[in-house]
Order: sequence, then structure tokens, then C-alpha cells
Amino acid sequence: MTTSTISNTIKDSSGNPLYNVPVVVDLVPGPAFKTLDGGEIESTVETDTDVNGRWSLPLEQSSNIDPSTSYYRVREMIPQVKGGTRTWFFRVPGTNAILHDCLVAPSVANAIVRPTIVTSTTRPSTPFVGQIIFETDTGKVLYYYGSTVGWQPAWNSEWGEVANIQMTSPFTTQSTSYVDVPALTNNSLFTAVAGRRYLTTINCWVAVTGGVGNLFTRIVKADGSTIVRDQAFQNSTATAWLDNCYYESRNVETAGVQGRRFQINVSVGTVTGQIDANASHPANLAVYDVGPSAAPVIT
Repeated sequence: MTTSTISNTIKDSSGNPLYNVPVVVDLVPGPAFKTLDGGEIESTVETDTDVNGRWSLPLEQSSNIDPSTSYYRVREMIPQVKGGTRTWFFRVPGTNAILHDCLVAPSVANAIVRPTIVTSTTRPSTPFVGQIIFETDTGKVLYYYGSTVGWQPAWNSEWGEVANIQMTSPFTTQSTSYVDVPALTNNSLFTAVAGRRYLTTINCWVAVTGGVGNLFTRIVKADGSTIVRDQAFQNSTATAWLDNCYYESRNVETAGVQGRRFQINVSVGTVTGQIDANASHPANLAVYDVGPSAAPVIT
């Protein structure tokens, strides 16, 4: 036998037992089977409270239910004048128990009707795929995609800026080979998620001094593979503002920790290439999530 008896006692605000209150128990989200023999589980069962306000029902143990993410819902149909209907969500353990000891925490009742209210440090410890939470300390609404993707925003939306680094002092070079701009280089800048697209931008002043020459710039990944390459022609007096000039192809990034490096060189070693920056006008490299490239990995 794979059932356990779940019971509860209902009282009014004065502590008096509520007699003959209808109690309805069903499964959420829907029909289910018994794992051991493949038999269907009765979709809805009903009872009433006794003179002591107590109800009890034998229910299939949650460990023997397929799908395993199913939960029980109980509705205690208390008259409105006595407080109105109460709804609880619970799982059935391997032994008889009172309802209080079986309640889902955080209650899936909230998750079905609206996001579960948590903080970024009190997320559900045993979430189910599709569960929604609202974090009061961050304002984020997140969905649980499984152990691989974890808690993330809605998949079909852009997630916005995921990383940003700034430089607040000038950088110069006379190298005719590409060199990193150290303050705009980070080999572990962000963690990419499988199936997402990323976009990298650079905003900065560039100049060539000491003569006429070409200033070449590029953004590369941590392994040195080029995302985008460009050049700016300058003379010894002009300075140009590069505003969102460098957009990587909207390619699929490899999941895991990723880096970005901003590099420059000059066409001849007799001129100096400069990335100008100060505290008021910093050079800025940013990475954005621009939407999905594939369906999420659900595990």
C-alpha cells in the first residue's frame, strides 16, 4: 500500500471547531499515475470535517506519483462569514501526517498564482522547472530552467547589460602589433549562458600624435579570437570619439566564463596611438545579452 493519511483540524477565529465543512483535494498541475503499477490516481477526492473540525484522507504518497513534480491542493470550503475558503499545497510523505508538516515551503500555491516572494539569498532550495520568483531586494522576476541554466529572466527577452569595465586614465602605444589596453581587458568578464547571444561595445576617444598615421583597434575574446576589427585615420591634431562603433557578430557564445580584450596598434612606429580617458569621460567596454539563439537547456 502506497498511501498515507493526511489530516487537519479547522477552527474559527474564536477557536471553535467548524463542523461539516466540505474539503476537496486534487493534484496540481493535473492528472497523474502511480509509478509502481501505472494506475491512474483519482483526480479529486472529497470529505467533510467531523464534530471536532477534523478531516482526514488517505492519499497516494508523493514518491509514487508520476510526474514527480505534482503537488496536492486542498481547499477547505469554510463559509465566508467564518473566514472564507482556505487553500493549501502539500506533498504526501511515506507515513501518516498532519497537513502542517507536509506543506510545501515555499508554498507552490504562490508560485501557481503569482511569483513566490523571496530575496536573492532565500531562493527556493528545491525549485521545480517553471517556478517563478520575485526578489524583493533586487526587483528581479526570475524563472527556474533547471540545474544547468538555473534562475534566469524570461528566455524570450533581452537580458541587457551583463558586464562593464571602464578606464579613467589615458593609454598610449607605438606598437605596430596589437597590444591589450590593460584597463579594458578582463579574461573572466562574465558568465555566458548556453543558447544566448551577446554583443560587445566600446566607447572611447582615440587619437594619433606625432605625425600622420593609422590607428587600428579590435575587440578579441580571452583566447585572442577576433570579434571585430576597425581602424581610425587621424592626424597629429585631431581626436575622434568612437561611440558604439564595435559590435560583435551576434554569434552564439560558448557557455561558461568568457573574457573580452580591447587592443590597439599603429601603422608606423613613429606615431603614438592613444586611447584618451579621465574620470569625467571614461573609456567604456560593455557586454550585452541581446536575446536567445536557441531554446533553453532544460534539466
